[in-house]
Amino acid sequence: MSEEIIDFLPPGLGDFSFPPIPEESLLCGLSLQDTIKNAKLIIVDDETANVALLTDILNDAGFVHIYGTQNPFEVVQLYKEVAPDLILLDLMMPGKDGFTVIDELKSVFGGRIDVPIVVLTADVTQKTKQLALERGAKDYITRTFAHDA
Repeated sequence: MSEEIIDFLPPGLGDFSFPPIPEESLLCGLSLQDTIKNAKLIIVDDETANVALLTDILNDAGFVHIYGTQNPFEVVQLYKEVAPDLILLDLMMPGKDGFTVIDELKSVFGGRIDVPIVVLTADVTQKTKQLALERGAKDYITRTFAHDA
């Protein structure tokens, strides 16, 4: 398999990347890039416009399995139904914040989460970033992105 680096997230969504995928794990002979774009993604944000924007950006980038919710109380059930490869999670949501969502996922699944969680938030404080990473997020991206149509 080629050692080329594949950019699969559009600009503005950070430098997060999946760990290397063994060739035998590739889907039905698909290329690495096609396998990545077949990943199942969950977007959790209380703002409908943010979920729609991220969905559009990811669709334009070639992702086809995108599941969004504005309700943080639905995340555990959606996780069980979808078996996602990545979760994009807002932190500041009414009723249940992203920190609580992370804690709840860890609690339900034996203290650990096997799926990377990328936090997307407008909060730029170092304290919040550190707390998100300590709780189990794999990356922290401040939400200042826009979609160029």
